[in-house]
Amino acid sequence: MQKKICFLEVLNNIEMYREEGDSRLWAVDESDLFSVKTTYKMIFNTPNTKNCNLFYTLWSIKVVPSALTQAWRTLFGKLATRDNVIRRGVALSSSVCPLYKEEEEIVEHLFLQIKFSSLVWNKCYRWIDIMFEQHDDLRCHFEQSICIM
Repeated sequence: MQKKICFLEVLNNIEMYREEGDSRLWAVDESDLFSVKTTYKMIFNTPNTKNCNLFYTLWSIKVVPSALTQAWRTLFGKLATRDNVIRRGVALSSSVCPLYKEEEEIVEHLFLQIKFSSLVWNKCYRWIDIMFEQHDDLRCHFEQSICIM
């Protein structure tokens, strides 16, 4: 109850300026008005266009949506790996991979560093008769795979 009273006191002490109306500003463009065109320019003119190009490339692939969603979650660090779960505030005893107990369970560990994962990648590429270089970085691995196809 005391917290509620304190909160109400704080709210009552806030001074509102009624002369000025609320407005929305889009600081990306000189006109301060939002448009899809200015948003597109902002996204593709930022220094981090590698993410944008990767995003565009990923979603232009013709596969089932569930596979695209899984690929997106993997490439953009949205999988519930132990390190991501801990970062989001869930209490776990350790971020070490529970299967191999050697390294931290991160996306690269699951999809590239585990021996079983390497064997799966090798078999897939041999199956489609393609030589490839396995990377430690998942994005490089994905980009190489897309260029090959």
